[in-house]
Amino acid sequence: MKNPPVQALFGKKLFLSVLFLLGISLSTFAQTEAQPDSTDMGASRGAAPAAPLNTVLSTVNYAPGSISLDDLAKRELKRVARLMNMHQELRLMVYGHTDDTGDILRNQILSTYRAKLARAYLIGLGIAPDRLEYYGFGFRKPKVGDVSEEARAANRRVDIHFIVE
Repeated sequence: MKNPPVQALFGKKLFLSVLFLLGISLSTFAQTEAQPDSTDMGASRGAAPAAPLNTVLSTVNYAPGSISLDDLAKRELKRVARLMNMHQELRLMVYGHTDDTGDILRNQILSTYRAKLARAYLIGLGIAPDRLEYYGFGFRKPKVGDVSEEARAANRRVDIHFIVE
């Protein structure tokens, strides 16, 4: 099925605001990402989430084994909250990830906590909980497939996506 244009989904004003605020190219908006498989471990709120646009609104990175938000992460999440306050119709999906080191179950739990706490921070900034969903992937969806320390650092993250229903 062909994807509807983003302008039809959000309206011209919102579309232009998002492009301006995020500096994202139009071609990036046209693709959608597949939904997580319902058999995946770590679904934190019932059924698999709605398909987000394949555009990362924001990425927050972590130290190994950490769920703490540093100043850069808080600044990114505040930017997301400002955008959501400007556009009350937006809903977001918060995806947690880990690197490929350590125990599988521990990584799954860690990724879910990363997503959950990033969501909690946004709620603390005044975003309604029903506008934010979260899901932990563990190390199953790496951003970078390399095993270098730089790649592992890039994979320890939370990605925040628009939800399109």
